[in-house]
Amino acid sequence: MLARGIRSYHRPSRLAEAIDLVKHGALPLAGGTRSVSLQVLPPGDLFIDPRVVQVDFRVSKSLQIGGARLQPAVDVFNLLNNNAVIAVNQTYGARWLNPTQIITARLVKVGLTVNF
Repeated sequence: MLARGIRSYHRPSRLAEAIDLVKHGALPLAGGTRSVSLQVLPPGDLFIDPRVVQVDFRVSKSLQIGGARLQPAVDVFNLLNNNAVIAVNQTYGARWLNPTQIITARLVKVGLTVNF
């Protein structure tokens, strides 16, 4: 399950801000296969929290220069630099429950859009 919420606000000074919240739900079975489950650990004893929240932020400003419209923008993905575990090794053995995937680290993207 994946939930997503996006909110943007345009200020009178032509400055635009946007925020994107992503919430990942429960983890699917490996490979999406159906299988019979045998609980080795009681429910709730795992260290994985199925509620992972990632915050993305964007700010941009629209500028009119001559006959062109410029729109510089800065995007920050994973603003809070969350490093939550979103997948673990589910095969019983020496590497059982070792993290296999975490949320991507913080990323900053700078861009410019030119319309003429």
